[in-house]
Amino acid sequence: DFGLSKSNASWRMRFMKEAGGTRAYMSPEQLGKESLDARSDIFSFGITMFEFFTGKHPCTGESPKEIAKQIRSKSYKFPRPSSINPEIPDKLDRIILKALRRDINRRYQSCTEMLLDLTRLTQSRI
Repeated sequence: DFGLSKSNASWRMRFMKEAGGTRAYMSPEQLGKESLDARSDIFSFGITMFEFFTGKHPCTGESPKEIAKQIRSKSYKFPRPSSINPEIPDKLDRIILKALRRDINRRYQSCTEMLLDLTRLTQSRI
């Protein structure tokens, strides 16, 4: 159990009304209207994983515009998921943060690569 019962549903509902529920999960390159590939989806999945395991979005902005700015900003550092939920193992922290790398070339290069790390994590916990 990773303490998943807590969530910030009101924030999510407000954000979905304001931004259609998508900008908060867009990759930096998608927000910048650059070319996209599977690595952009990996970034979005990283945000989803962060939120799933912590109950919070990795950005702290109060508006869709602020969140989009934080996603694109190299000066905003995504927090370690375990700083919010201490039950998250270090290996899972690393997987999520690698998926959230702003530099598309330093992010997972394929879903298969990410799946291998997730598989190793689950096998090491059995």
